[in-house]
Order: sequence, then C-alpha cells, then structure tokens
Amino acid sequence: MKEYVPKREGNLFSSVQSYLYDTLCKNKRLSQDLKIYNQVPKDTPYPYIYIGGFSVINRSTKNNSRMYFVNEIHIYAKDHSVEEILHWTNEIKSAMKIRDSYLEDCHIVETEFLQMSLEVMPDSKIYRVINKFRIIVEELDGSI
Repeated sequence: MKEYVPKREGNLFSSVQSYLYDTLCKNKRLSQDLKIYNQVPKDTPYPYIYIGGFSVINRSTKNNSRMYFVNEIHIYAKDHSVEEILHWTNEIKSAMKIRDSYLEDCHIVETEFLQMSLEVMPDSKIYRVINKFRIIVEELDGSI
C-alpha cells in the first residue's frame, strides 16, 4: 500500500473556497440581493457577502486525507432590517447543505453549520453577520 502524502492545504482550500463561491452565486435569492466576494473591493456598496476567515484542522493519517475547514461567510448590510439579514443567513445555510460533492482534487464529505453571530458596528449602523461552517474534505489520490 502506498503511503499517503498530503498536498498543500492551501491548494485544497482554494478548491473548496472556489466551490463555495460558485455555490452561493448559484443561489438566485442570494445573488439577486447581494454581491458575493472572496476579496471585497474598496468602497463596495452594501449589502454584500464576503467569504473569508478560515482555519484548517488536518485530520490526515497515513492512509486517510481528511481535513476540516472552518469557514466564515460574512454578510455586511446597512439600512436593512434584521429580518432581511436573517433571511439571507437562512439562504446561506440552505445553499451550504453540501454533501458528497466531488471536485477535481477533493471530495467534500459534508458541511455543518456551527454558529451565527450578529453585531452592529459602532457609529456606522452597519450590520455584520458571521456564519461559521465546518467543511469536511478528503483529498482525492487520483484513483477516482
């Protein structure tokens, strides 16, 4: 049996990040109301979604390539109701119900919603919602 040698976590993260971006963009209810970014341009108008903030927990073993990505999906809104913001959060949660998706170099086993936090940024009346998801990923070894 060949020993497993993991690829760089950054390469897998890029694949997963791109997939998340595409998944959110395909949700018509989100993409009609919000722009979706993984890098937010300066002076971007509100509301928008920012895919960012991540950490990686490498659970790989000699024969297994499993990693947990904890990813944050932020909503920034100004002059919108809390109800609208919660609606967008629910749309994100719905879109993120990813299970058994195969990308070129990895298999997304499943996603799990971890938590949501809502805050109003002082003096600006800008709402920021942070939705955290755990994404369980297995690297493909080329045999699939």
